[in-house]
Amino acid sequence: MTMEYGQDGNLAYVRFRDMYNRTHRTSDGRNVTYPDSRLDDRVYPRFNAIGDNRTGRFKTASLCFFLAAEPSYNAGKFTEDNALYVVLSGTGKFHSRKKCLSRASGYASGFIGCGCAAYGHVSPTRAIGWAGPTGYVDDVAAVFGKWKIRLVQRQGSCLVIVR
Repeated sequence: MTMEYGQDGNLAYVRFRDMYNRTHRTSDGRNVTYPDSRLDDRVYPRFNAIGDNRTGRFKTASLCFFLAAEPSYNAGKFTEDNALYVVLSGTGKFHSRKKCLSRASGYASGFIGCGCAAYGHVSPTRAIGWAGPTGYVDDVAAVFGKWKIRLVQRQGSCLVIVR
């Protein structure tokens, strides 16, 4: 994740690159990567500082953003059936000398599509009806977990953060 700031010092753009999944692999054993990942404006991204108005010290970071990521196994269009959509929320700390975000962690939840339809497969995911699983194929399943980032370097008006 790279956070780019404008000349006014305000956050102008957030980029994601080189994201990968540590727990799931493709059929050939490689990690699933997300070469096309971006903020999604369905949830307005919030990168804020929380602190004390009286002293003017703001030590705690508060982050909440919606991420849309296209997995490396995608063979079709970028849709819910073959993408990862998650809301990430968490808190962090600022670097004591540089006064920039140094680390943050939190929780993620959302959904992922397996992409079966793009490969001509039938997804093992079914919609739930009043009597249990139905025959309706729905290629999407819930995901949730923890995330963590840390400052790697500061380049001019950019913070490069990964993990």
